[in-house]
Amino acid sequence: MDGNRLIRLTRPIAIVLWLVVAATVLMHRSESARVQLWAASWAIGFAARMVASMKRAPPSVALASLGLEGVAIAAMTALLLGRFEGLLLVPVALELWFRLGPRLASLWVFAQTALFGAGVALHWNARSAWMLALPYGALQALVPQQARPFTARKGGRARKNARHDLGDVAG
Repeated sequence: MDGNRLIRLTRPIAIVLWLVVAATVLMHRSESARVQLWAASWAIGFAARMVASMKRAPPSVALASLGLEGVAIAAMTALLLGRFEGLLLVPVALELWFRLGPRLASLWVFAQTALFGAGVALHWNARSAWMLALPYGALQALVPQQARPFTARKGGRARKNARHDLGDVAG
């Protein structure tokens, strides 16, 4: 499975995660006065996920959508901390890894984790923010690290195919 296949697998999983987060919040928190604002943030984030998941979206549009998705997740967390909003950041981190490379993706992941932590601190307190942001940040860092062999294989396969094509031309 190369990086493209991994991304194709990640996108539907991300959409399912968005739907699961919505279901858990609506089941457990629908009586809150902030649920309408939360739903608006959810809709913006879900729309951004759908745009980022489109195969033909230009890279700049996809990156802007991923940024908007991260901000929407932070807003959802600040408005009405459901339970699983931090999990929504993991597919974003994985997609950033493939789109930007490890250095820029790591900076982006740090920024979106800080926004998530700020949302938790706003909703609950600073101690809770540390308790939730650190594991979700670690998860966002570990998932792309585990995807590294896929990107290495993809590059190796491309070099092997290029050598094979040159052999066909020469022979």
